Amino acid sequence: MNSTYSKKSENATSRATAAAIAWRPSMSLHGRRTEIEAKHGSIRAVEYLPPSTAKVIGAIILTPGSGGGLGPGLSVHPQPFDDIKRASAQGGIYMRLGMELSSGREVDWRYRPTGDSIQPLHGGRKASSREESRNGARRLDSARAQAAGRADYLQRTQANSGRGRGLATESAAPKYTVAVLQIDWSVIPRKALRRKDMLVSSVNDVIAAAEYFYLRFPVPTILGGFSFGGPTVWAAARHLATNFPEYPIAGVLTMAGSARGGERFETSKLDTVGAVKSLAGTPVLLVQGTHDRNVAMQVSEYIYQEASAPKELVVAAMAPHMFDNCREVVYNAVRRWVLTVFSPGNDGALPAGRLLEEKITILGKEMQLKRGEEEGKENWRCQVAPKRLHKYCNAEDRHALAGLVGYSE
Repeated sequence: MNSTYSKKSENATSRATAAAIAWRPSMSLHGRRTEIEAKHGSIRAVEYLPPSTAKVIGAIILTPGSGGGLGPGLSVHPQPFDDIKRASAQGGIYMRLGMELSSGREVDWRYRPTGDSIQPLHGGRKASSREESRNGARRLDSARAQAAGRADYLQRTQANSGRGRGLATESAAPKYTVAVLQIDWSVIPRKALRRKDMLVSSVNDVIAAAEYFYLRFPVPTILGGFSFGGPTVWAAARHLATNFPEYPIAGVLTMAGSARGGERFETSKLDTVGAVKSLAGTPVLLVQGTHDRNVAMQVSEYIYQEASAPKELVVAAMAPHMFDNCREVVYNAVRRWVLTVFSPGNDGALPAGRLLEEKITILGKEMQLKRGEEEGKENWRCQVAPKRLHKYCNAEDRHALAGLVGYSE
């Protein structure tokens, strides 16, 4: 892989050292700590490895926000990567996604198996909307029973809900799996996240992680990023598609993803919209909360407009930056999209473009216009800040996102 951002190692396998960890949350067989050498230092990562008997149909590389750590969904944040075994790390969307997709089994937000299997990964048909609703109700019953300590009620509820549906047992091996790599940054951007060199460093990390994981799993790969990870994975995907055409980019996923633009980033091909346009036809999922005060809703809306189909914008009503008040519905939307991209029930035979469509999905109660409001200018939206406009953007050649939190030039 020829890279202008990272120097290719002569042997990417030898530069990555892996050691098994005692994973306190239950799925210990599928989470392994790894270190990957990159240009600016070692990348700490956790890889969720599939059973040897299953066919790996895809891979996902997941990146955190500017503070590094464990990604969205957590109630306590930022959560350092070293805290991954602590109870405070429960509720992570990335961790649950890795555990479920690599094992083919559903887990709860404490990462304990529920006993249910993910049907598409076991070669089953895709669940209907009624079955999805029923499964959601069963998971809610499970959570309530666990909280109340009523094990007998939980056992009876699961037995009744699974009767006659051919649910796989907890020990049943999946037919298909998705390998997942969750990384931290070698250099944490923190307050320097608007600097160009910080974005270059993070893009370099994703490229190094992509090299490492591709040698292990040469399968279609989704690049996913949260917050600052958004412009990072867009720029990395653009670089991989340009300099390593055989690298199989299956899709780009961003959650509360920010954006970079302007001449400073455009000259180095690090601008977000430029990357979006260069990856025309690549499946895109954008997830954004309406009440995010770290990244304006308008950023994801603008990227959605610039992207080509297949694309989907998932809007989580009343959701903040971390999605911690709606992690269940957001997680379900992300997992559904991933499984659709890889289409495991069809043995990967159907191209994603035939399965996905161009749509906007509202999670929760849709925000209604109040008296005197205009669509796109609602009072709950982040407003242009004059200080940001003059400090981080070109006020003369004003971009549509200039002055909004989450966009810098």
